[in-house]
Amino acid sequence: MQETGIRTGVISNLCWSGSALTRRLREAFPKHSFDFILTSSEYIFRKPDKHIFDMAIHKSGLDPNDIWYCGNDLAVDVLGAYSAGLFPVFYDDRSVPSKIHEKNDSMTVDIPHLHLSNWRYLMESLIIR
Repeated sequence: MQETGIRTGVISNLCWSGSALTRRLREAFPKHSFDFILTSSEYIFRKPDKHIFDMAIHKSGLDPNDIWYCGNDLAVDVLGAYSAGLFPVFYDDRSVPSKIHEKNDSMTVDIPHLHLSNWRYLMESLIIR
């Protein structure tokens, strides 16, 4: 994504430390450099709490209106990002088995957001924008 000028960061509710998640992400994406990685285990806030999104906004140095937040949980990611003033992107990949699908299917969100099932569509949406 660096070649496109798109910056990336991570907000995670994992119990791992930020350094452990950073190591795993570097192994999975050796050519990618995230601007920041926040894990709720190192803060007193968890998504969807607005404060953890506010910390990410601060770390990014960007205006919230210029940030898209991608996540796979409607309640935690989409509604949380929206409440913090970010544009939510709901990543709904049904090819990957997950219990989150059942939870998401029981919800309806009536806020502006982008609904994607493939990362390629995200890249296309960002480039078109």
